[in-house]
Amino acid sequence: MVVLACVLASAGCSRGSRVLVVGSKNSTDQVIVGEILAQYLEKRLGTERVGRRLGLPGTQLTHESLLTGAIDIYPEYTGAALSTLLKGEPAGTREAVRDRVQEEYRARFRCEWIGPLGYENRFAAAVLRDTAEKLNLKTISDAEAYELGWSLTVLPEFQDRADGQPQFMRTYRLRLGVPIRSTEAGSLYAALDVAGAAMVAGQELDAALSTGAYVALEDNRRGFSFCEAGLVTKSSTLEEEPALAGLLRGLSGKFDTARMRAMVKEVEVDKRAPETVAAEFLKQAKL
Repeated sequence: MVVLACVLASAGCSRGSRVLVVGSKNSTDQVIVGEILAQYLEKRLGTERVGRRLGLPGTQLTHESLLTGAIDIYPEYTGAALSTLLKGEPAGTREAVRDRVQEEYRARFRCEWIGPLGYENRFAAAVLRDTAEKLNLKTISDAEAYELGWSLTVLPEFQDRADGQPQFMRTYRLRLGVPIRSTEAGSLYAALDVAGAAMVAGQELDAALSTGAYVALEDNRRGFSFCEAGLVTKSSTLEEEPALAGLLRGLSGKFDTARMRAMVKEVEVDKRAPETVAAEFLKQAKL
């Protein structure tokens, strides 16, 4: 993913006139939301007031970029924030996770979590549609009955996070025919084309899940943690920009998971520019 140009604020900017830099991580969904946010703010503050630094590598680096002032706002997920940054154990309801993230961000980082935006990107267990039909799979627990052993391929992040592989394997007693394998997102679903019963642990917004070739099994025992999207900015930024909080809250509830997955497919499969997809979203949402 190409990192878009960043326009940095100069040291001499006065209160309420500096450039606000919108950041994002390098996943397609995050770049799209970052671009939506940037265009949304440009319409209200002027293009000269908004910069971009989209496509930063990883949760930790993007968070540090916010704290050091390299970026001012970025989209983040409650699940990633709780597990990766706050080192918390996955637990509670969707609202409880959100409240905990909001409270700890304010107390530990002097940052504000604004949202939810209205969509999630939880981990998802997926199989070929043919496999689901052959084995009559609708839920992940249905897969426990397959005695010959699954081939399970996962993302590196899934292995590293406490709310990923450890929680999943505690929740579901899947028989494995081979050791769990790890691969990058770009080749994850290719693992389902191998012979035998194959399953991958991807994410809800994966473009492959929009093609019809794969099925995301229902997480009927809640083995995957809640992962709501929100916007993060420093408390000091909101103090410097009194109108910003209201503008950011104007995006709350404007998204949904199905629409986000469709936008990811438009970029990854249909090869449309994130800027174009973002502009169409804002027009359709009347923003």
